[in-house]
Amino acid sequence: MVVLAAIGEERHPKKVIETAHELAQRYETRLVVVHVIPREDFESHRQLLEQRSELDGLTVDQEAESAAEFVRLAVENVLGEFDDAIEARGRVGNPAEEIVAEADRIEPQFVVIGRPQASRIEKTVFGSVPQSIVQNTEYNVVSTVIGTDD
Repeated sequence: MVVLAAIGEERHPKKVIETAHELAQRYETRLVVVHVIPREDFESHRQLLEQRSELDGLTVDQEAESAAEFVRLAVENVLGEFDDAIEARGRVGNPAEEIVAEADRIEPQFVVIGRPQASRIEKTVFGSVPQSIVQNTEYNVVSTVIGTDD
């Protein structure tokens, strides 16, 4: 059994990590934390690096490792440590699709996600990664409200 937590950069991942860690401890299972860098962000990063002649192009694997490093730092910041029961994973692509694909790979007992405080109209107009995850996965989704002060 495993608990999967998905965190983003734009919002602080504290509540998501804490909730996922509590579930993993309660069920005595490992915790996998994933961060997905959107494909368009990867392309922007790569273009910026290519403009600097001393730096070679950025690869998807390098960007995914950067995302995994972000996970390790976020977990250490929230929990005070990064132990053997926690695994950091980084991906590049469409966040909702990559999170659902990760869930399909590891078949977690729970998928823990954060959702911003937003009205139904905002979700309808702008779309929602959490909403897409809930609609496209068969696993138990635990959603926690996140904000800028988390």
